[in-house]
Amino acid sequence: MAASLSSEHWTDMASALGVRHGDRVCVVGSGGKSTLMSALAVCFADIPVLCGTTTKIFPPSPETYLAFLDENASANLLHAWESPADDTEISPLRPGIYLAGTRQNHRQSEQGAGAEESPKPKAPSAMELKQFASALAEQPGSALTAEEAETAMSAFKLQGLAEDMYARLSAPGGPFSLLLLEADGSRMRPLKGWKNHEPVIPDWATCSIGVIPVRQIGKVLKAKEVHRHEEFCALTGARMGKTLRAEHVASAISGPRGMFAKAKGRLVLFFSQVEDAAALKQAREVLQALPETFLQRLERVAAGSALRGRATRLR
Repeated sequence: MAASLSSEHWTDMASALGVRHGDRVCVVGSGGKSTLMSALAVCFADIPVLCGTTTKIFPPSPETYLAFLDENASANLLHAWESPADDTEISPLRPGIYLAGTRQNHRQSEQGAGAEESPKPKAPSAMELKQFASALAEQPGSALTAEEAETAMSAFKLQGLAEDMYARLSAPGGPFSLLLLEADGSRMRPLKGWKNHEPVIPDWATCSIGVIPVRQIGKVLKAKEVHRHEEFCALTGARMGKTLRAEHVASAISGPRGMFAKAKGRLVLFFSQVEDAAALKQAREVLQALPETFLQRLERVAAGSALRGRATRLR
């Protein structure tokens, strides 16, 4: 963090957001969900942590997690765990990060394969991610068109397991002691509006973390920076070509069809990509613009940088 932020009390992400053993966490919003999930997962090196999605995600780099569980590997693990042979003692999984989901156009692991025998899905490189983001933002000189980027991205995307399977894998006494699910999509854009079916949060979630960056505040709002921009404008009162204000972001967070509309469990708000004092000031401006009735629903509010792995509580 910049020196101007040195007076703040910074902690790791799990401490700042109140995530704990046994949680089933759903991460929603825009601008840093996947990075936040990774930052939370590394805070729990002493237990097996399962990461997945209820929508679609890019898989993380293979070296950042121990094993990938597709549908068959997950089913095999659950069968061994829930119905062990009489003379078989179930061994706890090795502590670390696991990824579970399904891939299109890819053969599932054979029946009988172990939890660690599903081949890990290929992750896009940093250069590919940069190209996708540039194309979707319609930046001049982009190597791909937006349509080409969408096609290329779909080859990498990982879909989630059935919600019931995630629930069983993370049940008390089950294989995993913490579940982290990305439960929203924003097509790599910093802001988004929501359709009626979004976000996709299971009823059994114990914590919903809403993620939103503040770096767009004070800038002219552009459609290419907002996923579902018509819904976003209807929700917030913002207008394309006009300056985005803190009140607009506050409405995206607290509105009746906003980020927390379908939230379950404890509600946590995280202002992401806060790298300097100016961004922290903007986060506090949004916090002040939130209705008191909504603030009372939040267990806590934090701001910080998931990329750096630390945050500070604002409330």
